[in-house]
Amino acid sequence: MRKVLAINEIRDLLAPDTEFHPAGADRFNVPATEDGVQIDFLYPTALPIGSDGNPFVVGSGYRSLKRSHPLYAALGLASHAHIYLHAGDFDERIGDQRDRLSFRDVAEATSVAVIANWEKGHEPTLPGGLDSDFAKRMHAVYYDRIETADENRYNADAWVFPIHTDACRELLGGALYDMAKIDATEEAAGEVFENTRRAIVPIMRAYVDDVLFPRLDEDLENYTFAYHGGKVTLVFCPDFDKSENYAVDEFPLTLDGTQQLAALIEEIAFRQKYTGKP
Repeated sequence: MRKVLAINEIRDLLAPDTEFHPAGADRFNVPATEDGVQIDFLYPTALPIGSDGNPFVVGSGYRSLKRSHPLYAALGLASHAHIYLHAGDFDERIGDQRDRLSFRDVAEATSVAVIANWEKGHEPTLPGGLDSDFAKRMHAVYYDRIETADENRYNADAWVFPIHTDACRELLGGALYDMAKIDATEEAAGEVFENTRRAIVPIMRAYVDDVLFPRLDEDLENYTFAYHGGKVTLVFCPDFDKSENYAVDEFPLTLDGTQQLAALIEEIAFRQKYTGKP
């Protein structure tokens, strides 16, 4: 079942400040640019109805919070900081920080990760850590301060806390609702967005080949890519002919997926530079 929306009604379904334009009588365009790659997301105005009875737009979820959101004050952050949310399942038994959070649709998630990026020299004015008042109020299960290389002017605080608590709903309720509205899967949307998906995959593969692959030659050792349909896998190859080769992680060929892949490459490059480990 679908509902036809007027173009001005689309605004309520998109994340705040999202740019969009009419693209004919029955479509709208959400432009995006990442590292010089221009992508036009073309969506029909006849949108599928979600489980809450409202139309939804397929997307990569709620990426960032408005500067006016109370979470900035709760963390003691300056207005020019950036806060990103990711819904998922958190397993504190897993040793590697990156593998602890597996991403999920917000409707199925048990945890929410909060990544607060702030400029060096503008540290949060309120203390972090699991012993802080904020952590106790939010029942935080994980905290880490991520200090980046000198040439990067941002550091970050990473938090994880349960998503279905009163404290979480009180602080992030509106943002969680927005995430639920737009974090629908391509499968749920069905054929409505199939043409968009087909258009994005070759664009993002070209982005991986032309932008990210040169990074492997420049900054990383013993890594390569493998493609499987609409996904790309980063592969560690200590010896290209031996069984020690293994897949590090797999990402969909979407804007969000390739951004995560780029972030992983940055993380590995940083680790190799400062620890000498692959």
